[in-house]
This record gives sequence, structure tokens and C-alpha cells, in this order.
Amino acid sequence: MTSYPNGFRECWGDYREEEDLEVASQQLYKHQKSLPKLPVPSLADTCALYLQTVRPLTTDAEFVATKAAVHAFLKGPLGPVLQKRLEARAASRPNSSYLAEWWNTLGYLHVRDPVVFNVSYFFHFSDSVHLAQRSQVGRAASLLVASMAFRNQVASGTRPPETLGKGQTPLCSTAYKYMFNACRIPRRDADSYRIYDPSTHHHVVVMRHNKFFKVHQGPTPLSFLEWTSILTHILDVAGSIESSVGVLSSENRDVWADARTQLLADGNAATLRDIESAVLLLCLDDDAPTSRTDVSRALWHGNGRNRFYDKCIQLVVFGNGKAGLLAEHSMLDGMAMSVYADFILTGLHKQTIDLGDTTLTHAALLARLPAVTPLKVHMSAATLQAIASAERTFDATVAGHDVHVESFFGYGNHAIKSFQCSPDAFVQMAIQLAISTSHLTHDLFDGWGWGEVVPDGVGIAYSIKKNSVHFNIACRKAIEGQPSVARSFGHLLEESLLEMRHVMETDQALKLTAKL
Repeated sequence: MTSYPNGFRECWGDYREEEDLEVASQQLYKHQKSLPKLPVPSLADTCALYLQTVRPLTTDAEFVATKAAVHAFLKGPLGPVLQKRLEARAASRPNSSYLAEWWNTLGYLHVRDPVVFNVSYFFHFSDSVHLAQRSQVGRAASLLVASMAFRNQVASGTRPPETLGKGQTPLCSTAYKYMFNACRIPRRDADSYRIYDPSTHHHVVVMRHNKFFKVHQGPTPLSFLEWTSILTHILDVAGSIESSVGVLSSENRDVWADARTQLLADGNAATLRDIESAVLLLCLDDDAPTSRTDVSRALWHGNGRNRFYDKCIQLVVFGNGKAGLLAEHSMLDGMAMSVYADFILTGLHKQTIDLGDTTLTHAALLARLPAVTPLKVHMSAATLQAIASAERTFDATVAGHDVHVESFFGYGNHAIKSFQCSPDAFVQMAIQLAISTSHLTHDLFDGWGWGEVVPDGVGIAYSIKKNSVHFNIACRKAIEGQPSVARSFGHLLEESLLEMRHVMETDQALKLTAKL
């Protein structure tokens, strides 16, 4: 039996089902068997932590009642029984985690909300400093060359595993096999996730004017010059904008599942497979956003048409050469994607990535270019109606959201680490402080649960702690009180906000001057 029956693996959220793809002899997966597991806390510790978590959210009377209920749960028959079940679940997963499957299913694959706006995340890439890579075609070509280099390291297992801290603690590599040749599949009630055999699927799909173009390539990656020729050709032949099948992937998951079933009935199985099995999707947009806010808008959701939101990786390159990526979140966390983004951007900036033969004549280049196939999509009346409905829903959702990006240059990652503080935790506390000054009640995400445990570094610590509430109160009161650590920290945060306000006002003044 092959590793990829029918050319792909259907994933349902349990990492154990694809564990056989992590070959221990490969560099990327050499530490997998020795990584620590996520521990199961004792029932007493869980109950104590629960009480700490709910205390800031309850009145005194509510907390007294909650303590009584927790004590009964701890001492009664139900708590110990559930604890034994949890311990048994952990024991049945010797190379995995009792949490991971719940995380992937209840947190992602079972959720019916659209992935765009609610789940997907984006990276805004810094502009290229190299002249040949500053146009739309040049930027896209360079990103594709770099992406193929990273993808081939992952597919061959030759990429070194990531490590954490000065002690070089190895991190889990499970996520990487879900990055390329991967796509979420909409289904009623619960989605699946497909990863296609990387040894037989080397093609890339390019979107232009809502149309799909399949670029055939073999195991040998294409060069920068080859990609520029191919992408120029696609821009030339794309023609006018057509109805968008991609917008269907912005819908509620059950609605999209029904629409996909209709697309299959319309005779689009081969086209959908080509899109879903591609190494990645490249979106060439007409738009040319310039400000960070406008670029963020365009990357976060765009116009909804020139996208296929279920693809794990969508590289987006705009008409002015600005670029970024949009990632689907369901089977891997953002850390692996950050490693990928850092690899391609740093490598291109420092020119450590081989862009291939740059001395080919035009005739020699044309002779070796691979085929580019437009992917036809047959649309029934039912599909056209579904597209129109999806466009209305998407546009209304866009109108209901606002985005504004501020740039802060006062300090960053290194300075925060010098405080012996996690940058993520630091930012989360700053967000809590900002929100606590403008909202009466709020829900917050404290994203401090990522580490070296297997699989995929998933832990969980999403709660408001008593100390964080005290921090907010102390910062607010200490500003007018005696000098203290809290007051000093509060002043730093206040100065940061004032600096951001100054940047915003300066930016607005410059825009006004430009208009005059």
C-alpha cells in the first residue's frame, strides 16, 4: 500500500493518521520520537486553575457558588471518572497529544463559519530591494523560485528541524507536511483536509481575473527567467474578468460544501483536483494598494473573487509588486508558516537563493518552458446563483469590518526579550490594557500555549488570569500614584500609544499636503 492512496491522504484532524509520513531517518523528523508530550494536569491542579481563571469574571457571590460546585466536582464521582478518561486518552497517543485532535476538529474542521475573516491569517511581505523583483511579474517569479526551494526541502525531509532558545530545544515538525500540495475540503458538518503526494504533484496554479491556470513543472524547479516568461504569458492571455468560482470558498462551510457538490456534478472534478493538489496558489491581482492599511485589507480578504480560500498557501502579488501570503489555518499553526516566510524573504533579500540560469537566450528559454493550461470551470445555473449569493454575502461582510494599521518603531522583538518576557505575551498584555481603558467587558485571547511538545507544539493557555487583571488596574491607578514598576510600565505603554498617534497624525498631514 502506498503512502498516498489515490494520490492523496484524507485528513480528519488526528495527526496519528499521517504519522507514517514522518520518516525518522530524514533530517526534518529526526527528533519526533524524542519530543515531550503535552502532560495531563492532575484533577486538583485543573480545578485550582479553573478557579483562578473564573475569579476575575465573577462577583463574590458567584465565585462562592462556583467554588462549591468545583469542590463537589473534585470530590464527587464525575470528576475522577473524567480525569481517568483523559489520562487513558493521553496514554493511547504515545507519539501525539490528547489535545491535538480536539484542537483541529472542534477549533477548525467542525467550525461552520467562513475561513476568510474568521480563521485565515495573512503576512504582508516587505518590499524587494532588487530592481528585477519589484514588478508584479518579477516579484511573483522570485517568490515562486524561493517557495519551491523551501517546499523541496520539506518534501525530501532534508530541512533541519526548528529549535527554540539558546539551548536549541528541538521543535515539532508535524506541521510541515500539511503546508504544500494541501487544501481544506468543504463537507457538511465537518470538513476534511487533503495532502497530495509531493513526489507526483509539482504543478502550481495561478489565478488571474478569477481564472485558473495550471503551470506544469517536473521535479526540477523552474528558474526566475522561466517563471517571468510564464507569468507574462498568463497576464497576456487572461482576458477579461469572469464569474468567480473562488468566491464560493468564502461562504459558510455547509453552503460551500453544497456548492462544491454541484461543481462536481457539473463536471469539474479534474479542475478541482488540479487546484486542490497544486503546490500552492499564486494570485495575481489588478489592484495596487500602497498603504499598510490598504495592503492588509487586500491580503486579509481582497475582493473575494481572485482567491481560493481553502488552499493552505496563497501567494498574493499586486499590480505594483507588493506582496504577501494568505494561509488556511486548520491543520497547522502559524509558526511553520513564519519559518517559510522568513526563508523566502531573507533568502531573496540576501541573494542566497539560486534563481537559476540568467544567461539563456530568448529562443532557448522558449524551448524549455513548460505547458500552461487554462483550467475550465463548467457553471450550471445553480452554480451561477450560488456565486451571486456568495458575492453578496462577501461584500456585506467586508462592509461590516474595519482595519487600520499603525507602525511602531520604538522597540521590538529584541528589546522585549531583553525584559525576559515573551514578545507575544507582552503584546497580549498591552492589548488587554488598551481594551480595559475603552471597554466595560471583553473576551481576550492569551496566545501563550505554543512550545516544543508533540505534535505541532500545541498547548493551551487561553484565559484571563487574576494577575493580568491586577496588572491593568495597577497600571491605570499607578499613573497618578507613587513611582512604581507598574507606573513605569504604564508610562512606557502610554508613550508608545502617543508615538503611534503621532505617526498617524503625521501620515494624515502628509496625505493632506499631497492633496493640496
